Amino acid sequence: MKRIISLDIIKIIAILSVIIAHTMLICKSDSNNLFTIGHTINSIFSCIGVPLFMCTSGALILKKDLNTTASITNFYKHNLLTIIITGEIWIIFYFLCNQHFSFRELLYNIALIHKPEIHLWYIRMIILYYIAMPIISYLVTKAKILMIFITSIIICATFIYNGFLIYKGYPYPTTSGLSYTCYLIYLLAGYYISKQRFSSINHCIFLSIIILSFIGLFLSHWKNHYMIWYDNPFILFISVSLFELIYRITKKINLTSHDNRLIKIISDLSNMTFGIYLSHMLFIIVLRHYCNEIINSRNINIIIYPLTIIIIVCTIALIKITKKINKDLSYILFRYK
Repeated sequence: MKRIISLDIIKIIAILSVIIAHTMLICKSDSNNLFTIGHTINSIFSCIGVPLFMCTSGALILKKDLNTTASITNFYKHNLLTIIITGEIWIIFYFLCNQHFSFRELLYNIALIHKPEIHLWYIRMIILYYIAMPIISYLVTKAKILMIFITSIIICATFIYNGFLIYKGYPYPTTSGLSYTCYLIYLLAGYYISKQRFSSINHCIFLSIIILSFIGLFLSHWKNHYMIWYDNPFILFISVSLFELIYRITKKINLTSHDNRLIKIISDLSNMTFGIYLSHMLFIIVLRHYCNEIINSRNINIIIYPLTIIIIVCTIALIKITKKINKDLSYILFRYK
């Protein structure tokens, strides 16, 4: 499949956001440092990663033909099955790292009945969406009225409801069960944007949406200090508009033969993003146990960025070394060829 450099760039930005989010989780701040301007800005940026990943999935997968038995079987075999195998390996690994081991709980995690450890909730979510992808594809192409009806209900039950809870001052304005449905909106947004449905809209409009949504999210979070999640309406506007801008701008860049090396680097990093997502928590766990002075620093909102770069470099090194040892092992563990 031909590389789409725009989506590769978006995936790299998304993984940076995700690692910042997880690094923030281990950084302990005193009461005077917790709700600073820097912390609030970092909290906002850390929440655009998963939406950008889902937009990218929509742009890539929903363009495929999933309307025949052969195409669905092929998708399940080459996309869904590989994610299940890789995901289950990491679910077991991280669970075994847990000090409070329970064989029964491990089985529940493996069966995806309970949410997997740490960041691997994403595995359960993406597996569920991959299972449903042929149905989603059918609704998008063959039953558009029904798709509009379903998405309208999801927007009301997640984003609008979340906005109402924010307005009411709830510290946790999200519902875990309902929030799983909000990712469908990001999936569809990525698909329609990649089809250039909004190409006639001026860049400045999307940039204005990003700025106004950022200000609204900043002020509401500064006032109530609530937990920002992916069903936050401001995150929806910021993420989708940012996806549109990056996709459109990078599409217009004319890359010549002199840029081949840069393209290869970007594509290679993009190919590693899933592996980075799965394994970066190893290095965050090391930081949590052995670098207390750093993660408890008063300047953590600034230090978090070089920490993120260090974690990414270490994770890339791990993936590259694994590939040198055994290419099949690299693909099984990181889905990196």
